[in-house]
Amino acid sequence: MRKRKLLKRISIALVAFLCMEIGIFVYQSNFGTIGYTRRLNLGNKYLLSEDYESAISAFSKAIDIDSMNAEAYVGRGDAYKAQGDYVSAWSDYETAQEISGDKSILRKKIGQTEITVISEDGRGVEGAAVVLNGSGHSYELTTDENGHASEVLFPEKYDVEIIKEEYDSLNTEVSAQDGGIVVDQIEIKKSIKVVVDPEKALREIDRNMGNYIFLVLMQEYDNKNQNVNVDVNLSDAEKIRAAALAADSDGVIDSFFRSENGRIVLDANAEPGPAGDEYHGWSVSKQGVEDNCRNLFGTEAKWEEMQTINKAVFFDAVKYTDTSGTYALFLDSEIESETDMESHTYKVTESGDGYIGEVEFYWGYWGKLSKNPGLSNYVVTYEMKPNEMSSYGLVVSSMRITKIDEDTGEFEMTNSEPAAAETQRSTFYGVWCFASKDQNEAQKVADRMNELGLNGKIYISSDWSNLNQEKWYCVSAGSCHSESEAEAILSKAINAGFADAYIKYSGNYLR
Repeated sequence: MRKRKLLKRISIALVAFLCMEIGIFVYQSNFGTIGYTRRLNLGNKYLLSEDYESAISAFSKAIDIDSMNAEAYVGRGDAYKAQGDYVSAWSDYETAQEISGDKSILRKKIGQTEITVISEDGRGVEGAAVVLNGSGHSYELTTDENGHASEVLFPEKYDVEIIKEEYDSLNTEVSAQDGGIVVDQIEIKKSIKVVVDPEKALREIDRNMGNYIFLVLMQEYDNKNQNVNVDVNLSDAEKIRAAALAADSDGVIDSFFRSENGRIVLDANAEPGPAGDEYHGWSVSKQGVEDNCRNLFGTEAKWEEMQTINKAVFFDAVKYTDTSGTYALFLDSEIESETDMESHTYKVTESGDGYIGEVEFYWGYWGKLSKNPGLSNYVVTYEMKPNEMSSYGLVVSSMRITKIDEDTGEFEMTNSEPAAAETQRSTFYGVWCFASKDQNEAQKVADRMNELGLNGKIYISSDWSNLNQEKWYCVSAGSCHSESEAEAILSKAINAGFADAYIKYSGNYLR
């Protein structure tokens, strides 16, 4: 009996304890819910009254009570954002997204930045990489088929690089702000990938420089310098002059002009020619002049350097101004010049980081060419350097025009077979590698040079005014029209094993 009474008492005690624990749990749960809700409401009240510190405190206590409720994180994030503390706000919004599964919270609270990348023709560029680098955040986006890319960016400034194959890379700046910012129509341009073909570039350059070379020759002839040997001074004024002489007409052709207060103006009644001070010519394309400056010289056209009145007797380019703007004018003064010019032989050699281009051409003044149709009496030497501004890939950095001795009849620019003794009679710079009294010994060295890719030539020293007047058979790695060309060949000769090679000017031919 006693044992049954004891068990009964124990059972009653256990039931009482369990009831008490359940009651406490229910009470605490209700109290916790009430406490969380009360603090959440209090936080929202402080937020509305712009008491952000009190709001942050209330939302933080709500989070302490229930850390898995997203609403308190959003409220506290709003308070941080109102204070400009985007780091804390961003963290709370991200936490709220993770807890709730709602991935739109950041977009709604911060705002989405929209970027549109377009090409030169205004079309959206698909597949462009948009790389954004800020002080603390980085993003990489890819544009869709319409050229659009969007992202919620942390509010700060970003350096933006837009990369797309076959387009020029573009660098710009974006300022992502609270609420988002629309960046509309960032334009990128197609890349111009220039594949350099040196001989093709030389032909294009020479074709466009023809009128300018003609002008130089005319001026030298008028100055009684018939044995032309000119290093052309390619100043900014000369570059735009050459570019204008190479440009096409813009529509004002076969017109008459006169000078007025240092300007050239249209005048249908002007009287051109040697007896008058007026001019005949045509206006050329301004865009054409600017394009030619870039293509020929790799520079922008400096219009302020262009002359306003002509300096040549009858053939030149000057600045032309009328009511619609400033243009270039090609003058010819209606004179039949009886001149002709024709390029016919092209040669290109590598030189350091560029090329040397040589062009033989016929030029006759007042019927001279017709009397000597087979005479190649001039050579122009261009020093050409790579330049991305030029559609040719190469631009002119210097040039020289040389008159060749008429008695030679034809200037031999290359000689693949080494002769026993070179018969060239025009002056040159030699890259001297060997000398001997024995012609056969000199010939063996010339043969070896040709095997190594050098243009071995033999000269008799006593035939030239600036060389040893005792007879030696001298071997040179070619004949050069300029010292800069010779320097490029000298480095090749030294690399080929001719360590004692040196440059020396030949002087005049004496025989």
